[in-house]
Amino acid sequence: MKLQGTAYSASRIKGLAGAMDDLANGLLDMRGRYETNRAAARTALGDDDYARGYWQTHGPRLEAIGIGLGLLYEAVQREEGRLGHASSIYKAADDANDASH
Repeated sequence: MKLQGTAYSASRIKGLAGAMDDLANGLLDMRGRYETNRAAARTALGDDDYARGYWQTHGPRLEAIGIGLGLLYEAVQREEGRLGHASSIYKAADDANDASH
């Protein structure tokens, strides 16, 4: 399909959607591993004055990293859905174009 001089391929867009799905799954796995390691660090530090000071100083940043990974996962997952939808639209347009010739 060609639109304003740019060629689009339904299969390429579908492939990109698949790559975005792989990225989303990798981010979800990374977020899980991050949270596991953060919890392990908290357990390892214990509950003495040093540990409380550490978490007071670094806890918000560490929590923000986990939240950021979650937000990135959600954004990539939404984009994968949009690309999958676009691929099906381009395929339908190509099929309709082929049928008309």
